[in-house]
Amino acid sequence: MEIGELPVKPEKLKGFRTLRLFGLEVAVMDLPQTVQWIMGKIQTGNCLMHADINTFKVVQMQEIPGLKQAVAAADIISADGMGIVWAAKLLGKKLPDRVTGIDLMQHLVEEAARNNKTIYLLGAKLEVVEKLATQYSQEKGQKFVVGFHHGYFKEVEEHQIAQEIAQCQPDFLFVGMTSPRKENFLFRQSKVLASIPYKMGVGGSFDVLSGMIPRAPIWIQKMGLEWAFRLSKEPVRLFKRYTWDNLRFLKLLLIEWKSPA
Repeated sequence: MEIGELPVKPEKLKGFRTLRLFGLEVAVMDLPQTVQWIMGKIQTGNCLMHADINTFKVVQMQEIPGLKQAVAAADIISADGMGIVWAAKLLGKKLPDRVTGIDLMQHLVEEAARNNKTIYLLGAKLEVVEKLATQYSQEKGQKFVVGFHHGYFKEVEEHQIAQEIAQCQPDFLFVGMTSPRKENFLFRQSKVLASIPYKMGVGGSFDVLSGMIPRAPIWIQKMGLEWAFRLSKEPVRLFKRYTWDNLRFLKLLLIEWKSPA
């Protein structure tokens, strides 16, 4: 069965409204609402896995086996990127705003510190994740970060790493790796990580939050042009993603528009 054919989960069980986009249930919540929902669930003893989609990942889901299944398995799926918000509007649906992984992580880190929770950082290069862990430990207290590990490990090592993370018993696990690695890791190791209250993939957020890579100014973010800023900083790596892959996304959007759902 295709993921798009999966039955819609009752909204009363989730506690928030969703809309169907590209075969997935995307949360109709802005950033503050998402943070509030997550913290509320955690405080009542729930364990959550969070996923997000952007235009690039929608394209990836058509080509990479298992990625769509991994995303669909999440307890909540957010729209990370203005492209998804605009696509929903063109389809006659409405999302209040994008919920980017980096913004959500920043808010959750603050909430975690405020509520005496702990975090684990997995991903990026060793010097990057170590710098971010040190930064948080200095700001939030030495016991705030219960562990960290770089993201450059082999697939055969991931089970052992997941076990080590689980043994650290963090309240929040942030996975700073690219797609589909972060989604596959969280999905394949979901049983090992089941006792961790909150798991989330945050892509390249560690590089930005550690100060290694600059983020677009706020005014560029609000205009939905953060992709252009990133392209200007890494043209070789991101050119294909923001040209050819965006054209392929438009084709998928056309298919979605023509479908009866």
